[in-house]
Amino acid sequence: MKIRGSSLYLRWVSLFFISIASILTVITLVQYSRLRNDYPPQMVIAGVPVGGLDPQTAAQRLLQVYSLPVEIHYGDAIFQLDPNLIGFQLNVESMLAAADLQRTGASFWGGFWDYLWNRKSATAEVPLVETFSEERLRAYLTSEIAARYDQPPIPAQPIPGSTE
Repeated sequence: MKIRGSSLYLRWVSLFFISIASILTVITLVQYSRLRNDYPPQMVIAGVPVGGLDPQTAAQRLLQVYSLPVEIHYGDAIFQLDPNLIGFQLNVESMLAAADLQRTGASFWGGFWDYLWNRKSATAEVPLVETFSEERLRAYLTSEIAARYDQPPIPAQPIPGSTE
């Protein structure tokens, strides 16, 4: 009789632990599926880290970064070029589509297994996709920058007392 009582107790304890393990697995699965809606922590789009962001916030960050003026060094001079002057346009939709393909392209269950074991995914990079007007850039550089910063050549003159 005593053996049967301890066996019944052991069954209830086992069922309790199995239930707790099942509940924890479901909670972890829900956390992983929510995490999978955002970009993975190592995601970089066009040189901009967007890990942990949703696609809409990532698009805003890309537009914010690439609308800033570009600093150009020309000789000793430093000047800034507004991207709108040369018709710079980001193709955000195609970059986000490529990032989404990398985000959702992996196996859900394989990713869940890596999440359970706390394995980091490889860094995913999406290249910059953009267009700009080479004619407008060339015109700006020749009319504004070259006219202002180029110096006309001067003829060579010997330096007295040296062999150079």
